[in-house]
Amino acid sequence: MTHPSDLAVSEWSVCSGPATTATMRQSSVVLAPVAAQLMTALHQVGALHTGETGMRRRGRLAWAHVASTRRMTRHAVHPKRGAEATDATGIPPDFIG
Repeated sequence: MTHPSDLAVSEWSVCSGPATTATMRQSSVVLAPVAAQLMTALHQVGALHTGETGMRRRGRLAWAHVASTRRMTRHAVHPKRGAEATDATGIPPDFIG
């Protein structure tokens, strides 16, 4: 599963350095239970919208994946598309709704 610090929002850094890295690590630890609850909830919904789009990450092509409902959204960035990416990011590939 993608670590919360790899969420798409982390791509929009305003600054960098040791303090930013430490803050991101602390945030990912604090938000890990929230991310787990979100993934559980997304696997239980009746309708799920998913998508992906290409983007640049550290100068290389990557894919921004999203799964959402009216109330929840999960973003993840992965270097690949398809089943390999959905398996790695935890975005429900096996959803039937």
